[in-house]
Amino acid sequence: MRKLPEKLSIDELNREVGKVANLLADMHERLPPGLPDDVQVNIVGAFKFMRMTTPLLAAAAPLKDLSVERTLTSAIPIIRHARALGFKGFGGECFAAAIALNRAIFKGKLNYYLAVNDALHAAGRTIGHASLYALDSKGRRHHIDADGRIKSDCEIESWGMLDPRDVDYQEIAQRLGIKWNEDVAGTTAMFTATESDVMKLVSKRSRIGEMEAVLVYAAKELGKSIDSSPEP
Repeated sequence: MRKLPEKLSIDELNREVGKVANLLADMHERLPPGLPDDVQVNIVGAFKFMRMTTPLLAAAAPLKDLSVERTLTSAIPIIRHARALGFKGFGGECFAAAIALNRAIFKGKLNYYLAVNDALHAAGRTIGHASLYALDSKGRRHHIDADGRIKSDCEIESWGMLDPRDVDYQEIAQRLGIKWNEDVAGTTAMFTATESDVMKLVSKRSRIGEMEAVLVYAAKELGKSIDSSPEP
């Protein structure tokens, strides 16, 4: 396990917490039936704890632009209610979920952002995460994705930082001729993308139309308007 420095900045702390939160979110989405009760309680409890604490860390650098804050925060209850109705955006579904969110809630007006492992992406295999973002008045990005939280660049970056000990990643890297080590696994490429770019990464099993329908239904159940007009 990589040793952390004794002191971390808020951004560095958010990045490290983001890595753990991402791992727990993926585990939470993939919980198989029949797990012992104590295992389920531990995983779900840890996931809920990270969901609670990460926004507290991010609050050290709160949004300053009211229009951006209003745009993103207005979507949070819709996303969370949609999750309760079955909307999923992790475990390989983040690309489809980003498109569904942008179409259904933001009318296609937010920007797409990818955070992927740099070496794998350069070799033609994209593993990482897609989010949506809006810029504040100072040009800073504020992201939102399928778990219904506003995130910084640092937290999004952590999705491209992969586990160097993961056998699946080791095998993929070997097939692509990549020397897989901690530095290579932990280096993220981050960039803005178009909907067409993101669509190429959507799994064949994903159902974007169904995701959009769940989001629209969730908004209607909450009595929320989804005709928002965010600044790009």
